[in-house]
Formats: sequence, C-alpha cells, structure tokens
Amino acid sequence: MKTDHDILKHTAIKNSIKFLEKSFRENPHYSFDDWTIMYEHSLEVMKNTQILAEKHPQVDKVVVAIAGLFHDIGKTVKTDEKTLREKHEELGLQVTEKFLETLELSEEQVKKIRELFAINNNSLEKTIVKDADYMDFYKNKKLNMAFKKWIDANNLPGEIERKIKRFEKLSAHAKEIAKSSFEKMKKEWNQ
Repeated sequence: MKTDHDILKHTAIKNSIKFLEKSFRENPHYSFDDWTIMYEHSLEVMKNTQILAEKHPQVDKVVVAIAGLFHDIGKTVKTDEKTLREKHEELGLQVTEKFLETLELSEEQVKKIRELFAINNNSLEKTIVKDADYMDFYKNKKLNMAFKKWIDANNLPGEIERKIKRFEKLSAHAKEIAKSSFEKMKKEWNQ
C-alpha cells in the first residue's frame, strides 16, 4: 500500500495543498476549531485516492488527488452547521471555482474536478474520493474522536449510525484496507 509520491511533485498538487492550508487556517470553525484536523484529513484523503486509483489505470490520478484534497473545503464557508453538513460538497465548488482556473491543468481535468463536487455524481472517480475519505475517517483517531465529541455535544446519535453504516458501501478494495481501522474506531466509540 504505497502512495504515488510523485503526485506530490506536481505543480497543481503543490499549489492546491497551499490553497487548502490557507482555507482551513483562515476558517477553522467547522474543523472542530482546529484547522489542522480537516487539513491533515484532506492530505490523507488525497494520498488514499492514489492507493485506490492504482487498481484503475484509466483514472487520472491528478484529478482524484485534487478532488480528494478539496472534498471538504466547502466546510470553510461561513454559514450554519446544517448547511455545511448537507451542502459542503456544493460549497466546495464555490470555494475552489476561481482557484481551479489558475492550475496548470487541461480543460478536461478542470471539468472532471468540478463534476466531482456534484452530489449525484456516481463516477468511478467519485467513488474513489468517497472511499478515500472514509478510509481516513476510520483511521484518523484525532478526526473521528473530535467528530464523536461533537456528535455527543450536539445530541446527534444518528450521525454515529451513518458513519458506521457507510463502511458497507465502500468498494471491496477500500473495505479491505479500512477494516481494522473501522473495527478499532467502533470499539473506541463503544459501538
């Protein structure tokens, strides 16, 4: 399970990481008031996209890497929590729209990245990004415990069930990778 570290040398990836850091640093409100939680999570999601994309040579690794980096960037928008929870993907496109134009990517790559922000996108690339997201959520104790604390403080037990049920929707490859982390998180959550 190695990641393609060459992806980190790509100028568009380097610039996207800087944009991501700036966005979360300046807007930590939906990052459990610790900008590093969602920033570090997004970096890991990007790395996980590369692991999952290895099995799919037709997937543009730069596209899924950038989509992985920006999958939660909509949470930097200053709005109410309900809107952020339900519409952060759509908001992510608004946050990154102008920035995407500055990257040295083809029109087709930018178009694909934009399409990956759509909630109803059922492409292989979207599956890779979603699976990569949950793989890190289950593994990332700092994130999943901050989320659990937030759930408990806001009395949202349905969110626990949603995160646990999501495991069944992972692709076989992602399940295989995430299984031990998932089981460990469930124990820590007393589930």
